[in-house]
Amino acid sequence: PRYVRAGAPLDDMESFDAEFFGFSPKEAAILDPQHRHFLEVCWEALEDAGHPPERFEGSIGVFGGCGMGAYFAFNLLSNPRLVE
Repeated sequence: PRYVRAGAPLDDMESFDAEFFGFSPKEAAILDPQHRHFLEVCWEALEDAGHPPERFEGSIGVFGGCGMGAYFAFNLLSNPRLVE
């Protein structure tokens, strides 16, 4: 009875710039929205810190971790066209 249905929807998730991050349109369409958001936030963090990648000589890696999410099982495996 005390359950409060709440969420934190992210604005503009459909405006992910797949090409900018090196993804094809199909790859971006099946990429977990949380991963898309993570990449964008990491890029913004580098820019806000005054370290835009285009001015850095060398490679920059982004490392993150998470538990087993349900996106893969519920949104990808349940779609036979994507599995093919």
